[in-house]
Amino acid sequence: MRTSNSALLPLIAGTLQVLAQDSFSQINNIVQSANFNLLLVSPNATLNNRPLGALHNGAAHEQLAIFDFAHNATDNFVNFQLNYTQTVCTVTNTTGTFTVPCQNAPAHPERGPGLITWFEQYSDQNGPAEASQAMALGFLPWTNVAIAQVSFAGETGIRSQVAFDDDCLMYINQYSDDTLEPAYEYLNTPVRLYRWYLCDTYYSGYTYPSLTWVVGKAEPQNPTCQAVNVTRVFT
Repeated sequence: MRTSNSALLPLIAGTLQVLAQDSFSQINNIVQSANFNLLLVSPNATLNNRPLGALHNGAAHEQLAIFDFAHNATDNFVNFQLNYTQTVCTVTNTTGTFTVPCQNAPAHPERGPGLITWFEQYSDQNGPAEASQAMALGFLPWTNVAIAQVSFAGETGIRSQVAFDDDCLMYINQYSDDTLEPAYEYLNTPVRLYRWYLCDTYYSGYTYPSLTWVVGKAEPQNPTCQAVNVTRVFT
């Protein structure tokens, strides 16, 4: 039996209509991790496994530093989070909406890159309150040692995204290299940098043994600096 082209047209049109109803959506959601402690990793036994705390150095302004007083792992001043991007892909058709794998999505988005955050606790007219602050690197023009600090957006410092590797060590991605020509050329694969140091620092009238980041490939000019790594332990 032969079927005329005209008889096939409704079937084709119906198929095209169903296909046209399929839609793809990709949404990037900002997710905040559970609380964790940031601990130093160092061959120096006096520094190894020491927790970092958000210590006061100004109004609604703290820096990450080690301390010598008693604490609990769940205390607010030693609890941090990672705000990272999680990509969700869905397909919607006449039968419903389905989650599907996202192409080129990172295998472990919970490792970052993302922003280290900390909750500033305070009181207002409604009683106790808190606000999430992001970690920034505070740069001063006369030193290559930048202090890791947390403060509200818009204050001094550059918000620097960090990530955690397979060994749970914190690093910052390098996306370009100005030792090459042209300097604006982006690297095909980001380079992981681990330029963390613990240094005695002075900022805004406060002196702490602080977590710092050394800018560039030179050694820190602060003679008290000791190279460290930073890991996280969930609480």
